[in-house]
Amino acid sequence: MFDPTKLIQALAQSPTLQTLYQHIDAATIIDQAITIQQIPAPTFAETQRAAYVKAQFQRLGLLEIQIDNVHNVLGRWPGTDPTRPALMVSAHTDTVFPAETDLTIRRAQDRIYGPGLGDNSLGVAALLALLELLNQHHIQPAADIWFVANTCEEGLGNLNGIRAAWETLRARLGAAIVIEGMALGHIYHAGIAVRR
Repeated sequence: MFDPTKLIQALAQSPTLQTLYQHIDAATIIDQAITIQQIPAPTFAETQRAAYVKAQFQRLGLLEIQIDNVHNVLGRWPGTDPTRPALMVSAHTDTVFPAETDLTIRRAQDRIYGPGLGDNSLGVAALLALLELLNQHHIQPAADIWFVANTCEEGLGNLNGIRAAWETLRARLGAAIVIEGMALGHIYHAGIAVRR
């Protein structure tokens, strides 16, 4: 029987991942998260944030970049063997806060407060940080990696963004990783039930 815990432990000990881990710049990720958080993105109104992410994907060299009809942003980091099932790494761009919300950031000691910062501007910043590391270290994995900044995750969005991304990429995919800012440092390897 497949044991995801053993796979995760093995990956965590990978020399490549250990090298990348040493080059994570937390301050830059936080700055990027704040930049993203300052772009209003309530569910169904993520177009400005999508445009920002697309520009970052272009800057970092992704291929086949597109914004689909629900404003997901998708781009491919090429692997050495395009016939292998690809990995999708995603983070949702929408927040639960209305467009008119005051997005002012407040810092107190070692904490930073701001609407939508943890959920999920930090997740999108982590997605971009991973791409930055792959770019800087010229890492070409065995399989393609599809980076996806998906919309419509929250509430009435009903996961429509990730559903659309799945429909677009399903024939190419073998696995998926979802990045949530409020869960950084934790790995969940089973579905979390949500009643919608």
